[in-house]
Order: sequence, then C-alpha cells, then structure tokens
Amino acid sequence: MFLDVRVSLSKLYLTGRLASRVGKSVKSLVTYLPAIELENYLSVTRVYPDLEVIYDAAKNKTNLRKVSDIQKDIKNELLTGELGSPLSLTVVLEGNPTLITTGECGSLEYDRASTFVVGNVLLLVAMLKTLGIKAPIFSSRLRSSEIKKIVFTVKC
Repeated sequence: MFLDVRVSLSKLYLTGRLASRVGKSVKSLVTYLPAIELENYLSVTRVYPDLEVIYDAAKNKTNLRKVSDIQKDIKNELLTGELGSPLSLTVVLEGNPTLITTGECGSLEYDRASTFVVGNVLLLVAMLKTLGIKAPIFSSRLRSSEIKKIVFTVKC
C-alpha cells in the first residue's frame, strides 16, 4: 500500500484500501504511516471532548505499566531488527472529510485538527513516548538528554 500524501494549506490527503463489512455502508480507510509521522497527520494530543472521561479513567498505575510494557516491546523490536506486526490505531474524523473512491482504493481529504484517536490509546501513548512526543496521558515532552538516550539506544 502506498502512502500518497499531498498537503494544501489546511488539508491533508491519505490514500489507502477501503474496507467495509458486507451490507454495511460505513467504510474504513486502511493505510500505513511511519510512527514518526503520526503527529503530522493526526492530532495526537487532542482528546475528543466526549472521551475526556475515558482518558481520565485510563490514568492509573495498571495502564501506566501497560504503556511501559508496550514501549519495551517496541524498543526490543527495533534493537533486534525483528519485524513485528503493524501497530494499529483507530482514528475518527470530525467534520466533513472528503472520500474519493476508485474501486477498492480511496483517497481521504481531511483537516488534521479534526482527527481523534479513539482506539488503542495506550499503544498511541507508548509510541509517542518512545519517539519523545508529548502524549495525551502519562506524558510530557521529553528533554533533549532523554531523546538522545533513546536515539543512542536505537542505533546500537
């Protein structure tokens, strides 16, 4: 699957494969993004107002340990050079995104500020923390010394 990204002043375009259940009109666009590009295509620190309660409930020691475990798995895959399964997030678009379909492929035009991650939030937090990006829970922006430590560890 190719990542086709065009940028206008406020709109982004993603191309991917359309997936839907038989007999259902709701479609999902499945595409791949490098993790480092997440914050360029998704509003990763913005929490959908109706989901604030869920994000607040996720702030507990058990979920903090889960995020830490996910981070360790991600780092281990990077260090050993293993190819793990793709990491998956569910994103909802608010407003009026435009979907252009061509057979089983689709191109989505949307505004980055209208996106909300609603599925696999702990995975999102682990990816962002690993990359040194501020996450919506359990995080603040990493200091440059912490980022250098991560970069050094990954290069070894």
